[in-house]
Amino acid sequence: MVKGVVLAAGAGTRLRPLTLTRPKALCLVGGWPLMEWAVRRTVPYVDELAVNVHHYADLVLDHLARHPVERPLHISVEMPVPLGTAGALGRLREWLDGSSALVTNVDAWYPPTATAVLDRFVRSWDGERVRLLCVPTGEAGNTGDFDDLRYVGTALLPWSAVCDLPVTPAGLYEASWRALHSQGLLDLVRADLVAIDCGTPPDLARADAMATEGE
Repeated sequence: MVKGVVLAAGAGTRLRPLTLTRPKALCLVGGWPLMEWAVRRTVPYVDELAVNVHHYADLVLDHLARHPVERPLHISVEMPVPLGTAGALGRLREWLDGSSALVTNVDAWYPPTATAVLDRFVRSWDGERVRLLCVPTGEAGNTGDFDDLRYVGTALLPWSAVCDLPVTPAGLYEASWRALHSQGLLDLVRADLVAIDCGTPPDLARADAMATEGE
């Protein structure tokens, strides 16, 4: 079984002033909140879905209540502080209960044409190694997250990579992926994919322009 996790608890400090009045999960791209993009690309591959929330949690919860997800939904409210990508999964350990996880960052945006790439990414997974969706940086050397590759916010994690994560604020790179990479144990998938990290107002605007042009 694979369960889905949408990571949506970040404060979105780089997106200010937009996130002074709303969570980044509800910032719009092509007329849809980033939350909807993340949910729609995850749901086809999972049996259940979890969303973690913190910043303006009440607004995210209200949105999810008004826009039902087509899978059993679990909400993880992180208070008083957000737990980061690793801590979020550590807190979901009991909910995952031995399952693998398809994890996506709510601020990662891909156009609808990415469906075929995501389908291959998920369905060809061996179920054993941590698999990360990446794009080439276009430069040689240590210019990306993993040498010449940049992680674009979607990962497949076997239960063995989740079961020991701390329930304290921590990132997946620091808690797990850096060590796995140094041992050559990460499954880094190089994809031909447009992927925008909507972490700043200019990047959000770029994704919105691309989504609008594609309509």
